[in-house]
Amino acid sequence: MEKDKDGFTAFFDAAKYDSKEVAEVLLLHGANINEKDECGYTALHTAAQYNSKEVAELLISQGANINEKDKDGFTAFFDAAKYDSKEVAEVLLLHGANINEKDECGYTALHTAAQYNSKEVAELLISQGANINEKDKDGFTAFFDAAKYDSKEVAEVLLLHGANINEKDECGYTALHTAAQYNSKEVAELLISQGANINEKDKDGFTAFFDAAKYDSKEVAEVLLLHGANINEKDECGYQ
Repeated sequence: MEKDKDGFTAFFDAAKYDSKEVAEVLLLHGANINEKDECGYTALHTAAQYNSKEVAELLISQGANINEKDKDGFTAFFDAAKYDSKEVAEVLLLHGANINEKDECGYTALHTAAQYNSKEVAELLISQGANINEKDKDGFTAFFDAAKYDSKEVAEVLLLHGANINEKDECGYTALHTAAQYNSKEVAELLISQGANINEKDKDGFTAFFDAAKYDSKEVAEVLLLHGANINEKDECGYQ
């Protein structure tokens, strides 16, 4: 089948644009349902990336492998989480996608939704039983990822469904420490508005304010000062 200058066949375009009838014609005339492009994407990956529900349903009904991975080890389900493709995520779950499946880094689809602020998919995953306390290989939950990537809307969803605002990782960091480390202003404001303790210290005795100073996170430092951080606070060694 002829490819365009980006290496895509008409079959991939049908998946991209949710052109179900064209996809049916192409399959009828020999299109390979599990064909991969240079990134290892199948047409089902493409349907997930563009939320092409009708084509996704067609592909699965015709035998597409929902567990097929791209070159980076991601299934179409992870792509649906990344691109906030709620309708395709629903289709994949209906046909057996594992909601708590992990990639090589220990990320679940919920971690991915948190990293990309995919609110609708995050809500879907939680409603279908995703474990919000599941940790990746480094010991981080999706809530910490939402703080890291300043994914305010997903952080709100996670808090609404029971995420512990003052939860600590192995270093004693809270989500507010993480927001300070990555200058995630919107999440920092959200956490403080929902009762996060700005004076909470990690294992080394540092507050989020010290982390904001360490990582040059000006916007979060401003937020913390606005909410009462002590500009002359000292750590256990007497450092300001």
